[in-house]
Amino acid sequence: MDRRRTKTFPATLKTLGDRIKAKRFEKGIMLKELAEKLGVSKFLVWQWELDRKVPTEAEQTRLIEIFGDLNEPLLANPTAE
Repeated sequence: MDRRRTKTFPATLKTLGDRIKAKRFEKGIMLKELAEKLGVSKFLVWQWELDRKVPTEAEQTRLIEIFGDLNEPLLANPTAE
């Protein structure tokens, strides 16, 4: 049985953590799977999603490689003007 859940997110995802989590759900990637692909702990990914920590530049680059189509700003801060 596939235990992956689908979740809908608001159209405007304000934080980096929100955007990482939304992309992960969109791609159907479990937290543990994403952590393994990035070579980090699932606890660290969870902290990113809660905006307690921020991925390094190298980790951000890897996130873009994994999620692919990032025409919408995943890593840009939409509130910074």
